[in-house]
Amino acid sequence: MFSSSRTIAFLACLATAGSVGVAYAGEQAPGTCAYAGYLGHNSPTKLLGYAADGTLTTIGQSDKTYNAMGHNRLDGKIYAMSSTGDAVYKIDPATGAVAETVKVKPGAGGTLPVAPYYQGDISPDGKHWYVRAYNAFQVINVDPGSPEYLTYEKALTAPVPDIYDISFHPVDGKIYIASGSKVVRLDPANGAVSPVGNLPWSGTWGGQFFDPAGNLYLSGNAGWLAKADLTRVEGGLAQLGAVVKIGQGAATANNDGAPCIPAPVVVPPNPYQPPNPYVPDPYATPN
Repeated sequence: MFSSSRTIAFLACLATAGSVGVAYAGEQAPGTCAYAGYLGHNSPTKLLGYAADGTLTTIGQSDKTYNAMGHNRLDGKIYAMSSTGDAVYKIDPATGAVAETVKVKPGAGGTLPVAPYYQGDISPDGKHWYVRAYNAFQVINVDPGSPEYLTYEKALTAPVPDIYDISFHPVDGKIYIASGSKVVRLDPANGAVSPVGNLPWSGTWGGQFFDPAGNLYLSGNAGWLAKADLTRVEGGLAQLGAVVKIGQGAATANNDGAPCIPAPVVVPPNPYQPPNPYVPDPYATPN
């Protein structure tokens, strides 16, 4: 039978188990995002939160200029390239501050070209960062658990003109690009490009990102804020639905977007285990 002290300990464990979580982005609650995504504006770069209704909120001002942002679900940081392309900034999405400056090491792809990088995003699994220079995507390992972390993996050539930013779809895993008045799809495995549909307006869409549902948010360098519905997936590929303008921000020459990756929910295992009948139970009440 259970003693009263043993019962109290057991109930306390149950009460605790459902209340513990890990949130990477400051005060962001586990399983949620404070914003639909993030924008980096101006030089030096200011980090903004982009809400689903088009409201922009200043998170923090950096003393660095950066671009080609991607939000890594594996460590909760926003990765961005320096303006000269010779350094990587790991940014705290809660404050906008540069938490760490690192370098990309030579890897399977050789040495990463040093160049301005303006377009980028991190794959949905958090392992590969695609940044663009010299008309090709340069792929960097950003899996903190890999021995190849922060090494240059390969170059991927893709025939897409007028790229201002890119974003990985959270469901089908493909890269989507709003270019002028068109949306195209790019296969990150081989660089193959296919048309998706047309936008009602043409723009220089410097900031692009998906929310977890598959809505593509756009920020034009002239200040337009829009949302394109790509939540419907058919045949394993996202399809373009309605496109609406949702706001107007300030014009900016330096404009980049990154998704808000929901912080993971972590529930610890119940520390109480039923007693093994073959091992003396220290909680047992003597008969």
